[in-house]
Amino acid sequence: MADIYALPEPINGEIFGHKLEDLEEALKLLTEADMKKLDELEKFAMFFKNARVNFGFTQLDVGHALGPRYGAEFSQTTISRFEACNLSFKNMCKLQPILEQWICETEKALLNGTSVGAIVELGTSRKSITDDEDSPMKR
Repeated sequence: MADIYALPEPINGEIFGHKLEDLEEALKLLTEADMKKLDELEKFAMFFKNARVNFGFTQLDVGHALGPRYGAEFSQTTISRFEACNLSFKNMCKLQPILEQWICETEKALLNGTSVGAIVELGTSRKSITDDEDSPMKR
């Protein structure tokens, strides 16, 4: 299992701007539960990407669809980084249940005959309704 999380080749003794020794020490601190959660997150990210593509949504569409539910749109970059497992562990953990819920709701809507375009439009129109000066996000 540790091979999955092997570090890439260092450049000038650093990886992603961090000293190789520091990263190796951090990996040693991971518990078996942490490793299991990392593995689950990686598998879910792959599952999410496949579901999104099979549903016919772009990363931007997903970000727009999530916005009305959570008070702010998620960027295409955030969705992309989630799919690539390039977010912090904490942010990956926060996004997973949100994206699981999106998959369930989207699958139900599509099975009930709602088009991808209608789902995306619904998400963006709800955002515009809540996007007024009294919105808590504007304060």
